[in-house]
Amino acid sequence: MVKMFCSMFLIFQSLLWLLSRGDPTVTCVFRQSCILPCNVDPSSDTILRWDHLTSREHNVHSYYDSEDQLGRQDQQFKGRTSLFKDLISRGNASLKLTGVKIQDEGRYRCYSSTERGSKKTFIQLKVEALIKVNIKKVENRIICSSEDIYPKPELTWFIYPPSELELHNRTTVHQTEEQLYSISSSLLVSDSFKDQIYSCTVSSGRNRIRASFCKRKKFMDPSKVIAIIIEAFLLWILIFIIIGVIIEAICKTAAHQQSNKAANQQNSAESQCLQITAG
Repeated sequence: MVKMFCSMFLIFQSLLWLLSRGDPTVTCVFRQSCILPCNVDPSSDTILRWDHLTSREHNVHSYYDSEDQLGRQDQQFKGRTSLFKDLISRGNASLKLTGVKIQDEGRYRCYSSTERGSKKTFIQLKVEALIKVNIKKVENRIICSSEDIYPKPELTWFIYPPSELELHNRTTVHQTEEQLYSISSSLLVSDSFKDQIYSCTVSSGRNRIRASFCKRKKFMDPSKVIAIIIEAFLLWILIFIIIGVIIEAICKTAAHQQSNKAANQQNSAESQCLQITAG
């Protein structure tokens, strides 16, 4: 009784361990080829069946009588599956899937049957699309964008050195008919006279790509500098002319006043002389 209890306990623990591990996961790249591994008992007469388990079973690939049997293959997988036939007798029942689509995601079952018995293996397939980031400056905004991404991406900005202005960014995400995502974000460029690096990071699944744009500090156009110098020089000349005219006018006024004063003094002296003579 004790032995039976211990045996049942060990079996229960083994089942819990298997369940906790879950199905192994294979990550495939969108539009590329991918291999779903499956090991079976070596045999010269093996029956194989791969199924895609979604809302219902979809036949992915069948093999028996030493030949592919694709009469019941689901339309989604037509012309996209193959087995390594030379290795099946050695226990390799892996499936090669080409032109991976987003719809291929999900749980797969590899069923095998030989003279030793039957076996089932389950695999989770996940799809990721490679990220390519484009960053450019358009007028007074930095634009960062990426297309054909999966799964749904996120975009973040980083500025160095940090800007004192608030980041007025606008981000939009769209999904195509192929269930791929496109993301775009624009950031207002701060009007500063120093070098700044604008970096945007696009994250999707395990992938993360950063792109940067360097905004150089502003330097005035040499022609504008020359024009400003000439204008300043002409302005100073004009100021000197005006000051000269004013000084000349003041001097003339002072001289005229001095002349009038001298004339008045002379007239006064002559008047005094006449009075003395007459007396």
